[in-house]
Amino acid sequence: MCISLDQNFTVPKILEGRHNDFKIKIYPQASPNYWGNPHIWKMLLHSGFAHCRYVCKSRKRDPYSMVYAFFLAVTKNQTPNEIAQH
Repeated sequence: MCISLDQNFTVPKILEGRHNDFKIKIYPQASPNYWGNPHIWKMLLHSGFAHCRYVCKSRKRDPYSMVYAFFLAVTKNQTPNEIAQH
């Protein structure tokens, strides 16, 4: 799976994903702030997202919903170049 990623600013806009009860928002930030769910933290780190913080909301700990919501949010990422072209 290919994700649009700029190494200098990996998350230029707010990304949102949601599946069943699990909601995630990834906010742009100059320095990383990985605080919260350790699974999301590791997935962001291994995906190459370094300029962000995130918020997760869920009443259940369903891993399928968590991963699906994460991928729905991450696939919406665009580089600053792509945003400027629209």
